[in-house]
Amino acid sequence: MLLLLIIGAICCERSSTPASFSDSTPSKPSATRPTTQELLSAQPKRISLMPLPLEAEVPQSWQVKSLTENLFFLEGPAPAGDVQIQLAERTGQTSDKLERLFKAAKRDAETHRDTTQVDVRQQGNLRVFDVQRVIKPGTTNPVDPSAPANPIKLIDWSVTFFCPRGSDYAAYELHFFNLSANQFESDRIFLQKILDSVTSQESGLGVTPDGR
Repeated sequence: MLLLLIIGAICCERSSTPASFSDSTPSKPSATRPTTQELLSAQPKRISLMPLPLEAEVPQSWQVKSLTENLFFLEGPAPAGDVQIQLAERTGQTSDKLERLFKAAKRDAETHRDTTQVDVRQQGNLRVFDVQRVIKPGTTNPVDPSAPANPIKLIDWSVTFFCPRGSDYAAYELHFFNLSANQFESDRIFLQKILDSVTSQESGLGVTPDGR
């Protein structure tokens, strides 16, 4: 009887000891967050990037949402976190002005190699102007100086698609909103795949902003 009482006391003491962090079950968000492989291997859908005359291949869970009458975002989950990309039309350019814009941006990137990268490429009939700027903690956003200083390192990533329109080019911008440097590094391949799928919309009604 004494031996049984001692064994029972030891078992009770062990059961009341809290589990270590290494043994604990992962939190639900990290367990349910899709991996890069899952998102890339799943069958994508092609949607209209309304109100822009562009289309893109995105995961099934992604959609275009309208926050106000003139504010549209392409939104969805990525392996490292949720992503918001603002969709906006910018000022059109003539062919000559466009070339000057590209040259000036490349010169600026050469001067600020540690914080700025510029890529100009052809994608189907679209000319793509890809700009990535590092916004260090405690500095203001160069795009919006009135915005408060950022507490974390962000990447200001804008990709403008110039679509030929007669002798000029219409400009349509995809601008990543509140993209941290850590998420940028983790999700770059996944996000680049979406950007590389963008084409000009030639026909079809596409998908409405609420996904219906």
